[in-house]
Parts: sequence; structure tokens; C-alpha cells
Amino acid sequence: MSFTMPQLTTAQKQQFIDQGFLAVEQVVPQVLINQALRAINHSLGQGRDVTSVAELNARSWCPELGATSTMTDLFNKTPAFQLAEGLIGHGKLEATGSAQVPPRFPRGLEVTDAPLPRGHIDGMGTGTNGIPKGVYRRGFTALCVVLLSDLPEGFMGNFTVWPGSHIPVNQHLKSHGLEVLSEGSPRIDWDIEPNMVTGRAGDVVFAHHLTFHSACANLSPHVRYAAIFRLSHVDCSRNGNDAYLDMWAEYEGLHDLLGYDKPALAG
Repeated sequence: MSFTMPQLTTAQKQQFIDQGFLAVEQVVPQVLINQALRAINHSLGQGRDVTSVAELNARSWCPELGATSTMTDLFNKTPAFQLAEGLIGHGKLEATGSAQVPPRFPRGLEVTDAPLPRGHIDGMGTGTNGIPKGVYRRGFTALCVVLLSDLPEGFMGNFTVWPGSHIPVNQHLKSHGLEVLSEGSPRIDWDIEPNMVTGRAGDVVFAHHLTFHSACANLSPHVRYAAIFRLSHVDCSRNGNDAYLDMWAEYEGLHDLLGYDKPALAG
């Protein structure tokens, strides 16, 4: 399967800088989406222990699928990879080895309204996400969410972002030190409305690792399907938590626009 090599426009790159996220339409072909959905639905059809739902929501409903080519090809073998290089830098992006599969199921019929979601940044230990409470570790550069189902409106379990939140989060960590992360995601007073990202199956959404995000409630009659990839700059492991403070070090594709004139942390 071959594709023309896409490139992000300057406007798209600037949007990511300003907003901390970027949605790109129709990146992943339907044939790969269908294969992924077939595998996911077969897995879900085997049943789950109802007592493990909280952990499944925090991690992945289909962990046995995460490292299979059926899932990883959604990113590694599609233009999503080249688009991500436009942010992280050509030759600087590691191929992803695993996908998170987080279906969001409809709420019960008795639920007619739902509060707005509460955002977070990844890497904060909750005890159910594989990281102990009080522990924090940055393990990736950017999120890439591949939509596997159509989301024409909000409250369909949409991937939700707080546009521009990466900037005050970075400023908060610089002012208070990384130790505040031992208490979980920072709680900062801001006037930012969440954006429940809409789109079609095959769209992708990129988000900075400091952008607050979540999944909203699903009040629709349909399961929300998506695959989430955590993308890493080749120096991500060496940079570690320092990139919470130097938030653009691993975004070499944006350095010219940012006027970033110092080497990446591990350089």
C-alpha cells in the first residue's frame, strides 16, 4: 500500500504551537480501519471481567492487540507517520511499537446529561494505569489518536483537548518545580473550554504531551472506537522528565517557527 508523502503546512504547525493539538482529516485508509475494527470487536466479544472496567478504561481494553501489526500499521504504515515527523523532525521519530485500544461505551438510558470531562496529562500515577500513585514519568513526546469511528458531534466519547493548555502547564511546572506532579496532574485556574474533537474515521489528532486531554462521556447509541499512539523522539528516554520544562526540545520540525536555537536536551 503506497501513499503520497504529506507535509504539514506552516499554518498547521503554527496551530499546534498555539493550541497544543492538531486534527488532520482522512489520513488512515478504510481498509486498515476495517481490519482494526474486526480485531477489536472479536476481542471484545470474548468477554471481560466487570470488576476490571476501571483498569481497562485507564489502560487498554485489548492489550493483546496493542503490538500487533493490525494496530501499529494504522500509524507506522500510513501518512500519519510522515505528518508526525513534521512536528518531531525528519528521522527523529521512533516507529511506534504499540497502540492503546480505548473504546468508550454508551452511557445507560437513564443518563440524559453528563458533566464536561476533567482533563489530565499522561504519566501521572493513579494506581490503575500501571503507575503507582505519587510517581510521575514522561514517556512520550506526542499523542496520536486515530479515529476508527465517525464522531459528528460532541458527547460521543470524543477525544477531548483543552486548547492552549500546554502553555500554562509548562509555566506552572517551571514556577513550582516538577515535584508538584507527585500530586497528579496540575490543577490550574484557567478560562479554557474543552474541545470535544469531532471528525470521521480515518482522521488523526496529534497532541503535545503537556496538553490537557480526556475522553468525554458517550451519550450516543454507538461505541466510540479509536487507537491511541504515544510517539517518541529518538532522545525521549534520555531527556526524561526534563522535557516537561523544555517543552519544545523534541519538536525539531517546529524549531524554525519557534526560533528555537539550542540543541535538544540530549544533544
